[in-house]
Amino acid sequence: MNKIKFHLDENVTLAIANGLKRRGIDVTSTPEQEMIGKSDEQ
Repeated sequence: MNKIKFHLDENVTLAIANGLKRRGIDVTSTPEQEMIGKSDEQ
């Protein structure tokens, strides 16, 4: 079975992303991907 992955937009604090990661949830965030301020198409 595939695990669910989450991508959190720049309006979600990194503390939430870090908390989810500590619980073993696969999470990426816009700041980590260096995509702050980019359009959705990018």
